[in-house]
Amino acid sequence: MEENNSIPDGWDNLELSKLTNFATGKKDVNQGSSIGEYPFFTCSKKVFSSEYYSFDKEALLIAGNGDVGTVHYYTGKFEAYQRTYILSDFSVNVQYLYQYLKSNLIKHLSEGQSGTTIQFIKISQLKNFKILKPVALKEQSKIAEILSKADNAILETEKIIAKYNRIKIGLMQNLLTKGIDDKGNIRSEETHEFKDSPLGKIPKEWDFSQIANVYDLKSGITPLRSNKKYFSREGHNWVKTLDLNEDYLFETEEKVSDYALNNTSLKLMPINSILIAMYGGWEQIGRTSILKKEAGTNQAITCLSNPKFEMNSDFVQFILQYYRFKWKQFAVSTRKDPNITKSDVENFLLTYPQDISEQNNIADKINLIKKNISYNEIELKKLKSIKTGLMQDLLSGKKRVQI
Repeated sequence: MEENNSIPDGWDNLELSKLTNFATGKKDVNQGSSIGEYPFFTCSKKVFSSEYYSFDKEALLIAGNGDVGTVHYYTGKFEAYQRTYILSDFSVNVQYLYQYLKSNLIKHLSEGQSGTTIQFIKISQLKNFKILKPVALKEQSKIAEILSKADNAILETEKIIAKYNRIKIGLMQNLLTKGIDDKGNIRSEETHEFKDSPLGKIPKEWDFSQIANVYDLKSGITPLRSNKKYFSREGHNWVKTLDLNEDYLFETEEKVSDYALNNTSLKLMPINSILIAMYGGWEQIGRTSILKKEAGTNQAITCLSNPKFEMNSDFVQFILQYYRFKWKQFAVSTRKDPNITKSDVENFLLTYPQDISEQNNIADKINLIKKNISYNEIELKKLKSIKTGLMQDLLSGKKRVQI
């Protein structure tokens, strides 16, 4: 939020110490536990205590270290870590103050500390922190009400996304190990025949094979960066590990020129090729994307293309995502970060229905859930943008509310 150089009519700008009482938590962090009735706030999370509580009132809690500057609102019995600051007994609308601190405190603490992590807040910093606010409590209350409604909409959308993600996990677990029979039902071992495979029991209608027996595998190169002719803003997609998004890939951060394609061994991979990350540590190994535009890749990626028989790329990507944890059986630590090799990818096992229509059916059902998640993620981004705009306008007095 941009800082106001003038105070709007009917507003004031007061130190936080004039609007609330200050206290600090008393307990050591190891006195909290994962069970119990009463919340125990630390500087990075909330656990629970069954034995102690010191506070039984409406309060704002601010992390003095850890997740420095984060603010929690709580009312009721609780205990807090000794480096958590507790604000109570307010002469300002507490929800207005909560929204103002969330919007401005971390930004204020970060000013003049570019590139430096804030390690700790001194209580004097908090007490001297200026709060711009309407004098009228009704105006404070109305602003807080509007921002709280925005928060609630964000929270509800996050809950919907979490619900669909849980559904997706359960659906993938069932569909990618049991499949769907010709009547549209998920198979079970009580009603259908299964057979052994290196990945466990699979339906008798399924098969398993090493990736090398299903796809052609190729890796790319990084053109010499000192030769500016190899890269072009208007060129062809060129995929690095960090471009892989576990979804369809349409555009890349960097592009290569026709000159690079004509003067190096770099080749464009066809649409619907599946890309697998080989380098970059545990966070990157096994990440995937499906090409939706032809693209070259660097040497850290293996490309699966030209299947030897009909395969649904979406289904294969879901299988690779479901069994991603198995790359740890291959990864070695010959360098700072673990990695896998093209040979490891060749030997990685896929399970799949022999009937392409079942692959298509499974992929369609998982993709439907993905679309719901994607739609709600877009809505969440919009809501957060709206909330940011509201905070900038309402907490500065740039736009006034009707009371």
